[in-house]
Amino acid sequence: GSRGGAVVLAGAFLAVAAYQQVTDIAPNFAKGFYNLGIALKASGQLQQAIGAYDRAISIDPEYADAYQNLGVALIHSGQIQQAIAAFTSAIKYHEQQNNPARAQVIRDGIRDLGLI
Repeated sequence: GSRGGAVVLAGAFLAVAAYQQVTDIAPNFAKGFYNLGIALKASGQLQQAIGAYDRAISIDPEYADAYQNLGVALIHSGQIQQAIAAFTSAIKYHEQQNNPARAQVIRDGIRDLGLI
């Protein structure tokens, strides 16, 4: 019911606060910003999530998972062309990092969404 949703949302906001502390302490820790992005998206803060994923990518320009989640957040915010660019980078880096199955999942997903 709605109470369960409220508990999940409260958890997401607590996670946001926790990961903001992590990124304050370790401003060059890409995974901290990636996790902050996940928590922000879960709490409904799409634009802030996009910013967190962008920061993770600026720290680690080959962070395939950050590009993938950035693409999802961009789709949810209606930024389709930017999402396609993020997914293209995710595919490229998953392949370079020997994760062809993960790259194929993204290819299938964007095909299913009619983006390619």
